[in-house]
Amino acid sequence: MPKLISHYRWVNQLRQRVNSQIEPLRTIDIKIEDNECYKRILEQERNIQMRLDNFIENLNQQWIDLFQNGSLLHLNEPILRKVNEYYTVNIKPELATALHEVMRLYQIPNLILSPEIEEFYQQIDRFQQQFIDLDYITKSYRHIYDNVSLIEYPLIREELATIANDLDKASTIITLNIDTDPTDFIRRLRTTIHDFEARFFKSKSNLDDIQKILQTYLKTALYSRGETRQDPLLIVYEKENRVLKRNNELRDAGLRLQDILKQSKWLLKADADADIWKAYVDYVDEMIIESLYEIIDYNLNYLLEESDPTLNKRPLFEVELILDVII
Repeated sequence: MPKLISHYRWVNQLRQRVNSQIEPLRTIDIKIEDNECYKRILEQERNIQMRLDNFIENLNQQWIDLFQNGSLLHLNEPILRKVNEYYTVNIKPELATALHEVMRLYQIPNLILSPEIEEFYQQIDRFQQQFIDLDYITKSYRHIYDNVSLIEYPLIREELATIANDLDKASTIITLNIDTDPTDFIRRLRTTIHDFEARFFKSKSNLDDIQKILQTYLKTALYSRGETRQDPLLIVYEKENRVLKRNNELRDAGLRLQDILKQSKWLLKADADADIWKAYVDYVDEMIIESLYEIIDYNLNYLLEESDPTLNKRPLFEVELILDVII
């Protein structure tokens, strides 16, 4: 493929050098139009300009041939390439070079280009946006594929298969050919995978939120020592209030967990009566039950450790003897 930018700049520089030598002769006061030497100089200048014009014309013709034969820029090849289970953007070096060269050409002032190059330049923004969208699509699909768990996969299998079907089309029959502009196909696929990725990872985030809610009760024991050195004893004098408060907290946490699970069902477009959703709910239930056991274990271990004299020398309880005077 011709190196447009270097050739056009070379032609422009050569024209400037020739003109810089001829222009002074045209502005002098002495009449030299009939001078044979002057005529030969002008003839040589016209000959050089004609050769440069022919050179540019040939250069443009090579680019015209590129558009007449799209395979030279690989515009007729699929927009994606499949590698194992993943997809990558199928950008050939020839097309990338052509885009780069034409963009740099338009930085040269007063440059007249062929209609074919003008047409290609008009498509640059489209190509760039398509490459950006395709890069997002392939990375998002890989992100989803790499992070789906066994319990989640049955719930997203259908949507994932629909996206994979479009990706297969993009890796086999969808091309960048200007006559068959794939912009609508790419935009639709990008919108679809963006929505799917957002919903899928929000559902995964919901599982993390469930864990965070339950782990709150692994930070503070139901019965704990006082917070000051002057009052290090186990707080049991308000045990009824502490039990009631913890019970209300767990009830509120349970309601939040239910809301989170309902949201996940909507995010994953799951059917409440489907076995795959019931299996997912069982998975969440097991996670909650395990966390509840950890909470109980944490509280019991707290009492054991704090009452073990080999681990803690401070007293845990205080016994008061109050004597009343009987008259």
